[in-house]
Amino acid sequence: TQYLVLSPAGRATVLPLKTGEGAAVPVTVLAADIDGLRIKSQEGESRVPWTAIDDEGLYQLTQPLMFGAPASIQSVYLMLGIKLNHTGTPAFTDLLKKLAKKDVKSAAVIRNLAAKAGAKPTAAATEAAVEKPAKPEPAPSNHPIVIWDQILSIKSPWTQADPLPVTPHNWRAPVDYTQGRIHLRLEVLCRPPTRTPFYFRIQFYVPPAWPATRGDTGKHYWTPLEGPIAAGGIYEKDYNFSQVEGPGGINYDFSLGTSKLQYSTYNATNQGIPAGADVYPYKIHIVVTLIPKGIKGRVKTAADGGAE
Repeated sequence: TQYLVLSPAGRATVLPLKTGEGAAVPVTVLAADIDGLRIKSQEGESRVPWTAIDDEGLYQLTQPLMFGAPASIQSVYLMLGIKLNHTGTPAFTDLLKKLAKKDVKSAAVIRNLAAKAGAKPTAAATEAAVEKPAKPEPAPSNHPIVIWDQILSIKSPWTQADPLPVTPHNWRAPVDYTQGRIHLRLEVLCRPPTRTPFYFRIQFYVPPAWPATRGDTGKHYWTPLEGPIAAGGIYEKDYNFSQVEGPGGINYDFSLGTSKLQYSTYNATNQGIPAGADVYPYKIHIVVTLIPKGIKGRVKTAADGGAE
């Protein structure tokens, strides 16, 4: 087993990997994204995919982030702690106490599962689990969900990505996002203004569960064409769900969510611009957010510094 000594949020930890052999290597975490970690060591920069990190490494790595996380994330993290037999540690006890102030029921479930696992939390955590929450969390319908947040280098007409793990599997229930809107924030980071202007749209691929009678799994649905884009800058747009179009008059079944997201580069006649054209390459930062009904105005994301 290979070990990396990491420093997330100024703290050092040991991260065991599933693959590879060798001595411990001191590294610094430079960034994290949907694919994994970008790290730096004495040998230079490299990437570590999430699939190479085992459960213990993931638990240790994300610990500094948990105390400010939402109750739902804290609950999942504590469940992993039970699996890894961390229930007797001070960090587990402290986080359970914080969870109890946000979500009494979830904290009680965690406490009971920890007890069944054979390691009971401390008395302080047990008392905290029966306290009333200091302040109820907002209802789920009050929370926008970012389903895509990624920097992409565009070199061809079709660029696909998986939706973020927090993306709901059902966009109609328990929160009906289809009564709200889809917010797109596109920042063109690097593009010479002398290049040919382009158009773009976002596409949602049909999940495998889509009934065969409603279209095959290769079908996808799309937002209206946007553009022309001639230079770098930030472009934002809100779409009603009724604006998402599909092939052959088939309506998108939002109860199935989406299995893939796609950013597509088009010309003015609604045709994909082939690789090698002078519009390429260019770099973008794309953020797609599902915003429930009732949230007015512009919603900011981590890309531009918080919520509005």
